[in-house]
Amino acid sequence: MKTLFFSFETETFVKFDPKLHGQKISKFLFWEEPEILICSEHEVHQPLADKAWELIPAVPKTRPDKGGRCQWGKIRDWISRSFRLSSKPDEGIMKALEMDSFDPFFADILVQQRKM
Repeated sequence: MKTLFFSFETETFVKFDPKLHGQKISKFLFWEEPEILICSEHEVHQPLADKAWELIPAVPKTRPDKGGRCQWGKIRDWISRSFRLSSKPDEGIMKALEMDSFDPFFADILVQQRKM
């Protein structure tokens, strides 16, 4: 799986380095064919996809297959509101980003408890 990090400051994609970029990631998007995972510190998925479509010819100009949000060096959820995506945790993406994922079931329980 090709894993790239996009810096909105330099407007470039670079090979993802977990030690350098891991704590910076806010969003990620994944296309299954070809296997390309992009991530960035940007807060919205759409501009990240737009830059991938503009700068990486191998990225299909279609909706990504998976997306999610990271926080504190962990995958927070597997949702992209920009692309109306929701998926189950993916071991391949977790391995590529070298991150654990919060358990979405546990997160739902916490939200329900806060409402009580």
